[in-house]
Amino acid sequence: MSGSQGLKGRVPSAQEAGSRRHVGIVVDDLAAAIEFFVELGLEPRGKGQVEGSWVERIIALDEVKVEFAMLRTPTATEKSSW
Repeated sequence: MSGSQGLKGRVPSAQEAGSRRHVGIVVDDLAAAIEFFVELGLEPRGKGQVEGSWVERIIALDEVKVEFAMLRTPTATEKSSW
């Protein structure tokens, strides 16, 4: 895109923004959330847990333990998705 307008006033396409997408959603019941998104067609990629100073700094909370799940769309490729 040329000129001084740039991306102002519009959302960049997936190609312009890059191929990876990340969405974090806080839920009370991780298993139920996974089940819900699998029903919508997403594919489970893995689960894990993180804690410590790095996580505390990133989410700005003290003494946290984060359980997470990674899911992807069925059209995602190995190169563009975890």
